[in-house]
Amino acid sequence: MNRKGRALIGYMARDQALQVLNGGAQPTNGAISGLQEKWAGYHARVETRSVFEAKSPVIKSPALAAQRHLKAIAARPEIQLAFAPHSWQLGIVDLSVPILTYQSIVQIEDAVERVAGVGRNDWDALMELCLPAPKEMQFEGGYEPAQNAFTISSMNPNLRVMSFEVVDVQVPGPIPAQKKVFGFTFGLGSSYVQFVEYQNRWMVRDGHHRLYGLMKAGIQTVPAVLIRAKNFEETGAGRPGFFGHEQLFGPRPPQIRDFMTDDLSAEVDVRAVRKIVRLRAEEFAIPV
Repeated sequence: MNRKGRALIGYMARDQALQVLNGGAQPTNGAISGLQEKWAGYHARVETRSVFEAKSPVIKSPALAAQRHLKAIAARPEIQLAFAPHSWQLGIVDLSVPILTYQSIVQIEDAVERVAGVGRNDWDALMELCLPAPKEMQFEGGYEPAQNAFTISSMNPNLRVMSFEVVDVQVPGPIPAQKKVFGFTFGLGSSYVQFVEYQNRWMVRDGHHRLYGLMKAGIQTVPAVLIRAKNFEETGAGRPGFFGHEQLFGPRPPQIRDFMTDDLSAEVDVRAVRKIVRLRAEEFAIPV
């Protein structure tokens, strides 16, 4: 199953760009020439862009209504727990200011529909979209007695093991008793729009899909979590498939608004994936 996306072709290496333009599959020899010509055009337009000038997109004095919302959200326990390791705050970001992206492809299917009904300065709707309250996680899966394993899956790629827990559980019966349960918690990670600053450059850390929909709808000011990274790794960049330090801190880095123009990004097919997490308990003996 494929979904529609947009890809920053001109910033990619040649081989990666050709594969992305070919729907994620390795192109045949007959298709390489035409795809390479497309990539070369995007690459040339990137090389002729103006040199990037770093500027903070954070609005210093947002509307009072927005400030009241941000203060209440910042006090929520799950927000404080999620970002406790970071230097962070909540704020309002101006998307008309150039902001970098280390994500090379954005899934755009349903992006506009997701933000339908959200208007400029509609702070109730914008806060719920960008800094939503926790929701019950939906997933599929179950326990496999023969394998002594538990498997869950989700179409949300953010499904992950969150933590290990030891819990005392009350055993039902006429005589009160307790047993210890050793297990893992699952989650979808944070669902907040996030921006991160490192060495005076701001970049999107999470929320590309929503930001694309908002920009497409003409909305330029959004609430978000703002993180001041202490090192490059804390930005979230540098992982496989993302743009690295050399591109992000070069003279013409990729920007989130580049996804909005056909001159710098192409509409492509993005292969849908299902995320699977499987836990298995094993018993064995070793000589002592």
